[in-house]
Amino acid sequence: MAFDGEISRLKAGALQPSAHIQWFHVENRFSPMGVKMIGAFCDFIKNTDFVDPRKYIAGFQIIPNEIPGFGVIEFNEVKISMRVSALLEGEIRAGRAVGLDTLLPMATDRVGGFSDACHSLTAATTVTIGKEAKLIAEMENILAGRRV
Repeated sequence: MAFDGEISRLKAGALQPSAHIQWFHVENRFSPMGVKMIGAFCDFIKNTDFVDPRKYIAGFQIIPNEIPGFGVIEFNEVKISMRVSALLEGEIRAGRAVGLDTLLPMATDRVGGFSDACHSLTAATTVTIGKEAKLIAEMENILAGRRV
């Protein structure tokens, strides 16, 4: 299964921690399965023993520069999908933690990205390749109460 290799990578140190978020980048390794896979993967790992249940989970995947049946198109974008653990889900539902529908679109807007499907417990947006760390930093600013 494609997820097994990524899980091994995350356990080996590819899961990047920040104060409130843990994030990773699969680049093109889920190709040709499509960019919906990054969300499915985040969902798959959100309650595993190697993920900190108190932190938001963010995964990046490069959007391919070709649309099947349409042709080549230059995107130069990455998709970010986010999920939360069962513990953080309870905190969001109780109003003690920021929902993804607030956090991710606000940060995405600050880096000039595009918000797609954002709900309190699951969210996805896109940003230009190279702005991944800046997006994470903006989310940390929001969560720390800076520039809200």
